[in-house]
Amino acid sequence: MKTYKNIGFGPRTSKKGFTLIELLIVMVILAILAGVIVMAVGGVFGSAKSAAYDGVSSQVGTAVGAYAANADHAGSYPIGGAATGVDITDVNGATVNGSSLYLIDFSLLLTSEEGMFRTVPDGTLAIAGAANDNCDIGTDIGGCLNTSHYVWVVDNTTGVTYSYCVGATCLYNGVQTNNRSGYMNVWP
Repeated sequence: MKTYKNIGFGPRTSKKGFTLIELLIVMVILAILAGVIVMAVGGVFGSAKSAAYDGVSSQVGTAVGAYAANADHAGSYPIGGAATGVDITDVNGATVNGSSLYLIDFSLLLTSEEGMFRTVPDGTLAIAGAANDNCDIGTDIGGCLNTSHYVWVVDNTTGVTYSYCVGATCLYNGVQTNNRSGYMNVWP
């Protein structure tokens, strides 16, 4: 039977591996570096959603402008029903009177000669069974009671597009709001 003279206790006679202390120190250093990286990258995901909203908002505005600029449409906007009685407060605090706001009919932007959209943009409220929908075209914004989506409107006097978030999950700077144009921490 073999006897084991050194089973890990006492002085080391060989330097072929790392000691437990050395391994623990390296693991602690790696954990600290991983924590720093996670903290640095963690804020990127929220800003990515905000940037995606800005991109969609810009696309909607461009599409509405291109539609109105087309000679076939004679300066009219791709609107469905009137969004009456709902004021939009933009991120700067300016209020737009709801009587001039109209729901954008995305089906006109999908089928128009400009071909601005192949599908309804992400973040736009689409009712099941109506792929080209922007909150049941022809109804008031007040009837768009779904969460985590934006309803897009255009000011019929200026041509400026606005988003309108509906539902309890629409937060702007941590405060629940349903009438502010801008990214509201909501993205489906």
